[in-house]
Amino acid sequence: MSIRTLPDKMLRADFPTTYMGENVPGYGFMRAWGEGVPTDDETGYAPGCLYSNLSATGETDVLFVNIGDADASNWNAATVAGD
Repeated sequence: MSIRTLPDKMLRADFPTTYMGENVPGYGFMRAWGEGVPTDDETGYAPGCLYSNLSATGETDVLFVNIGDADASNWNAATVAGD
């Protein structure tokens, strides 16, 4: 699927000061970033949302995935293997 065939609503990104982007209506934010580890039970993050920690110091706090839903996030660290 090329970017030209994606639904128009997915192409509209919202970048508020809370460091979130790619808001898909009906699902929530698909991408988020900020300094520090995300907090569980936050609302508005889609299942599968990826969160990048901009102040990461090691392999275990770089990338997180929401295994919860848009009503209550549940963040788990994703495994990132270094060289």
